[in-house]
Parts: sequence; C-alpha cells; structure tokens
Amino acid sequence: MFGLIVALAVTPAAPTPGPTDVVVYHDLLVACHRPTVGWFTGPACEAAALGGTLRKQGVGERKLAMKATDASCGGTEGYRALGSGHSDGLWSTRAQAPAITPLPTALKAGDRKALRALLAADFAEHAAAWRTWVEEKDAVAMDPTAFKVVAAARVGDARYLSLQGMTREFRALVRLGKAGGAVLARDAYGPVTLAAALDADGDGEPELWVAEGGETERSYTLLRFIDGRPSPIASLGCGD
Repeated sequence: MFGLIVALAVTPAAPTPGPTDVVVYHDLLVACHRPTVGWFTGPACEAAALGGTLRKQGVGERKLAMKATDASCGGTEGYRALGSGHSDGLWSTRAQAPAITPLPTALKAGDRKALRALLAADFAEHAAAWRTWVEEKDAVAMDPTAFKVVAAARVGDARYLSLQGMTREFRALVRLGKAGGAVLARDAYGPVTLAAALDADGDGEPELWVAEGGETERSYTLLRFIDGRPSPIASLGCGD
C-alpha cells in the first residue's frame, strides 16, 4: 500500500536586512547606507533609521525617535524629522570622522596654475552654474586668474580650497587631490564651506558635508567621491 505524498509549498523567509548606517542633520533625515545596497533615501531610509543610535565625535550618543514627523529646513517643507530640538550639526551611526585640518591660504605657483586650469574648464562645462542672473555682472567675462583663497583645509590626502572672486564675486569650493581636482560647489550670493567630514559607511573614504548660501537661502549636500570625482548622495535645500 502506497502512502500519499503531499508536497507543501514553503515560502522562503525574507532576507534579514544588514546593518544600516544613518546620517542626520540636526533632526532631519539625510541618507542611509547599507553594504548590500549602497546609499539610499526616502521611506526605506526612514524605516531603517527609526529608533537608531547616532554618534558624534566629541559629543556622545543620541537616540532617534520611533516615529518620524513632517519638518522643514529654514521654512522649506518636505523633510522628515526623527527627533526635536537638536541643533548641533551632523550625526551618523559611526562616530569615526576624518579630521579637517586647517591650512594656510597661500598657494604655490603650481597649485595656482592647477586651479586656473580647473576653473577655466569648469566655466566652459558648467556655464549656467556660474551665472549670477544679474545682467550687469553676467556681462563681465569670468577670469580664472582673478580669485583669492579665503579658507583652506585638508581631509585625508586631499585639500579643499574656498575661493572668492572670478570677477563676478562668486564663491566656490574646490578639491585638489592625487586623483585630480574638481569644483564641488558654486554660489553667487553666499559662502561655500566644507562644514563637516565623516565616514558614515565605514569604507575608509570620507564623505563631505558642503554648505553654501547665506542666512536666508542655503543648501547642504552630502558628497562622496568616485575616482576622485564628486558624487552627491543627498541634499537639503533650506530657504526663508
């Protein structure tokens, strides 16, 4: 006598998500990273970040809220907050942060030559980004030799120079490194600064938090670098 064999369909268990790295500015969710998927934002990032522990070098730890709320940045809506009342900069899951070492603003002749070439190429490739939208100013040709360095710093093996001038009183943040140079940000109406550095994903390569604009119109961008070229991860646009 043969027994009845019944095949049962077995639903495979959903894979367990790996550890998630989280970056938060004040209380605003910026971005998440997971080794299996890379950097991501949006609802998946929010769900992964709820209740997590964040750290900041020299400050300590803080717990994120278990529920996100709608929030604004300088009056600009559309962001999500995971806490309330924090106004002390950039936090991440990992406390380790690359050092930002201030440097003298004086340049050697070779560096000045490299910056002139870099600016000239960027003027040509991204002409619209260098417009002030003031007719009188934009009528003046950009000059890659007419800049001064207002701040300089080193992170890892790269230098970051805050420039001002170029005949239209622009501000720009430029990277000079072994893998080459790059213009990271440009702004016609406010400072452009390297506000923070971190290694949120733990890969040994720094990410940068770049701030630009004045008190009423400003933005923040989290940048990583791929083969020496800047690649934005996420940004916050803040207005009045």
